[in-house]
Amino acid sequence: MFHQQWQAYGYRVRFEWNDAVFLPAITDIVLPDWEKVGGDRFDALFELLFEERNIIIKQNGQVKSQNITLDSVSHTLKRLCHLDVATYAKDLVFVHAGVVLTEFGLLLLPGRSFAGKSTLVKSLVDAGCRYYSDEYALVDEQGLVRPFPRRLCLRLSKEENAFLPARSLGWDEMLRPEPVAAVLVTRYEKGATWEPQALSQGTGVLKLLENTVCARTDPQKAIRFLTTAIGPSVCFESARGESGEAAEQILKMMKAQRS
Repeated sequence: MFHQQWQAYGYRVRFEWNDAVFLPAITDIVLPDWEKVGGDRFDALFELLFEERNIIIKQNGQVKSQNITLDSVSHTLKRLCHLDVATYAKDLVFVHAGVVLTEFGLLLLPGRSFAGKSTLVKSLVDAGCRYYSDEYALVDEQGLVRPFPRRLCLRLSKEENAFLPARSLGWDEMLRPEPVAAVLVTRYEKGATWEPQALSQGTGVLKLLENTVCARTDPQKAIRFLTTAIGPSVCFESARGESGEAAEQILKMMKAQRS
């Protein structure tokens, strides 16, 4: 049996697998800011097993997936592991959001899957912003947001994705936690008119809470961290059209708020 153990934002994850063919899947889900650690203490255990030609993934002893193809192991394990870290990391609150660092400060784009976050994040990076995340905003107790340098995933079709490494989008180890300058609640709508409406800070907190992983498991912590994060920021909501045009409109909006 092979094994590795990683510390991810204070949360220890152990992987065990019984066939070397699984190593690429482990390597794929470990983010570049995780730390490899030793010892016997861990918070979560993920097992990848070949048993009688059947692939099984277990989480803390419970079967989470079986009868899957080798090609789907990485995606399934990533979904399980990253969600577990997002739910139980002790000193952070994880919000489903795209995050970029603009010249006017940090921008959060909360939203679930298929809201167009990744495409908009990519367009903002193309416009000169630095990549923090297209999946989670990591909010600490001081209200600062840390990067989550997972590869950006662009959906090319229902069956095909393109993955862009975080480093290729401007992430590096020197990026530090930043205060939130703006929160924009937006979703792609064909033919939409860009009409940003200001939101109160209370409404902004609720919009983030709707997308917060630990909102049900630890709501008091979530509200406390998010209220602190929203404090210095401005919050807006608007539908948007194509991502390239929307990126220009968003940066103009943030510039206007600075002046």
